[in-house]
Amino acid sequence: MKIYVDGGSRGNPGPSAAAYVIKNGAKFVSWNGVYLGNDKTNNFAEYQAIRLGLLKAIELDIRIVEIFSDSQLVVEQLNNRWKTKSPSIVKQINEINELLTNFSSFKISYISRENNQIADFLVNITLNSVAEQ
Repeated sequence: MKIYVDGGSRGNPGPSAAAYVIKNGAKFVSWNGVYLGNDKTNNFAEYQAIRLGLLKAIELDIRIVEIFSDSQLVVEQLNNRWKTKSPSIVKQINEINELLTNFSSFKISYISRENNQIADFLVNITLNSVAEQ
């Protein structure tokens, strides 16, 4: 299964949301956008999108996943190629690594924003719906 994720923050930090889309080939299996609050960063939101997508995949008993993110920073950090000193990001990385132990196989890859339009759209819909309230 492929999990497309995106996180966004308007203001960085500011109002933030995370979204995931799980697909099996061309078939949409699950998708969701979640509002994260008014004081989160883009990176925090991106990690939360991965976390939420993995939790849903576990719930659906999916055991092989490929995660796609348009954040090169997040992809490189999760693949242990780039380091981070931020305690909150280290905590998120540790949580994600723990979730990944539920999968028999996983891969985390970078994709361009143009190839991640559905997850990006869900983030923006989520942020817009909160802003309208």
